[in-house]
Amino acid sequence: MRPTAFGAKTMGFLALLVVAFYVSPYSNLFFLQLAFLCVLLATSALACARNLRGVTGRAFAPRPFAAGAADTELATELVGTQRGARAVRLELRLKDGTRAALLEPVDLVGGGRAHVTGRLPGLSRGIHAIASLRAQSSHPLGLFVATRALDAPAELVVFPAPVELPGLRRGGGLRGAAAALGDGPLVPGDDVVSSLREWREGDAPRDVHWRATARRGKRIVKERDGDAGAGLVVVFDRRGDAAGIEQALGELAALALAARERAEPLELLSQDHHRRYGEGGAPLDELLHWLAATAALPTNAAAPPHAPAGALRLPRRARPTPVRAGAVEVNP
Repeated sequence: MRPTAFGAKTMGFLALLVVAFYVSPYSNLFFLQLAFLCVLLATSALACARNLRGVTGRAFAPRPFAAGAADTELATELVGTQRGARAVRLELRLKDGTRAALLEPVDLVGGGRAHVTGRLPGLSRGIHAIASLRAQSSHPLGLFVATRALDAPAELVVFPAPVELPGLRRGGGLRGAAAALGDGPLVPGDDVVSSLREWREGDAPRDVHWRATARRGKRIVKERDGDAGAGLVVVFDRRGDAAGIEQALGELAALALAARERAEPLELLSQDHHRRYGEGGAPLDELLHWLAATAALPTNAAAPPHAPAGALRLPRRARPTPVRAGAVEVNP
C-alpha cells in the first residue's frame, strides 16, 4: 500500500502543522488539527487495506491481436470476499515499462465472482512479456491505494497490422485475397473453368471471358475451381530492408486472417520455416505468433525453400517497365 498524490499532499500538510505546533503560541488549536489528521490518515489506511484484502483473480490469455489495435479486450475473473470490494480497477505492466489502466473502477459483490473485461493498449508488433497484473483500489477516501497481484498470462502476442487488400472478395477465398496483391497466383484447380459471372472489384484481368463480355455488353469473368477455397502457397523472403519486410508481414497477416475466416489452408515457406496452417495443418494463431516474432534477415542470408512457380512471393518485387518497340533513347 502506498499514498496517492492526494494522500502525499495531505501528509505534507500534516508536516507543516507539526512545525506550526512547535513554533506557534496557539498550540492547542494545532494539536486538535494534528489529532484529526492523524486519525483520518490512520483510518483511511486501514479501511483501504481492508477493502481489497482477500481479493483474488486471474486474467485469461487473449488471442493474438494486431499491432496498434485499441479495442483488444482482456478477460479477467475477480473473486471478492464476503464483504465485497469497492472501486476496484486493474493495472497492467509490461516488462518494457508500459503501464495501462484496463478499466474504470468496478464494485465487487460480496462473496461472488465478477467477470470484467478491460481494454489493452495499442502495442507495436512483437511478443510483449507481462511483468504484472494488479487489482488496485483507493477506496474510501483516496488517500492511499492498496494493490493485489493477480495471475496473468506470460505474454501478449501482437502480430503485424494487416494491410487492407483492395478487392478482397467475400466468396473468392484466398485466391481473391492474393489477386489483390497483383500477382494472381495459381492454386490447385485454377486452370479449370467451372462457371461464368459478372465482374467484381478485385478480379484479375486474365479472368475476363472476352467472348461472353462481347455478347452481353458487360464484363464477364471465369469462375475457376480454384476459387472455391483451395488455399494458397506463399513464399516469404525475409532478406532485404526492414520497411519492405514489414509491408510483406502486414500482407501476410491479412492473408492469415482471411484463411482463418474462410477455414482455408495457407502454406508458408520462408528461411528455416516451412509449414501448413489452417485446414489440415497447424492452427492459424501459431502463424500469427510467428509473424509477431519474426525479423528481417541480412541480404547475404540463405534463400527461402524452393516453391512451385504458381506460389505467391512476398515481398512483392518492383517489375521493370516494359520498353515499347521502336522507342528511341534520347540523350540531352
